[in-house]
Amino acid sequence: MTYRTRGRADENELRRALLDALDPTDTTGGSTGTYAPPANYLWAMKVTASASGQLQTLGNNISLTGGLAARIALYDHNAGSDKPASLLAEKAPYSLVVGWNDQAPASLPDIVQGTVYWIAVQHSAEGVTVYRNDSGRRSNNAYTYGAFPATWPAGSVQTNNSIIFNLRMTYEPIIPTVTTQPASNIGID
Repeated sequence: MTYRTRGRADENELRRALLDALDPTDTTGGSTGTYAPPANYLWAMKVTASASGQLQTLGNNISLTGGLAARIALYDHNAGSDKPASLLAEKAPYSLVVGWNDQAPASLPDIVQGTVYWIAVQHSAEGVTVYRNDSGRRSNNAYTYGAFPATWPAGSVQTNNSIIFNLRMTYEPIIPTVTTQPASNIGID
């Protein structure tokens, strides 16, 4: 697909419009209920990428902050045991706010359409309440709050359709190349 525009300003406007239209965001869980998770746990929710692009943010949806902090990360998928595998990206601790807490991790890996990932989160202490529903897959493991492990713990527990946190990842899609043409050739092919 080729898009033709009148000049540089139009190219930038078209690029932004395409990004806004595509806006890949993949979400786990929902906001039909809430849950106050215990402290000193790793929690990960399974998500499948709906498009390809570069990771931009990881987010968690919070109902009550308790004045606490959180950490969030992205893991690839261990297909053999249907749980997280290796750490791809993580965000250092950040203060929580009510609503979506979208954070840019230190590294921004490429996301591949149709690939399974796991968004992981941990909270600094008890007192946080997260939005959640009961549709999806979860993995959790006891873990002292701190940097995420490079490899997901072997003894983790996996559960289907029970307490799935409302988490999301956003990424910038791969979009068509924009080229300029003389004004007499304005159009979209």
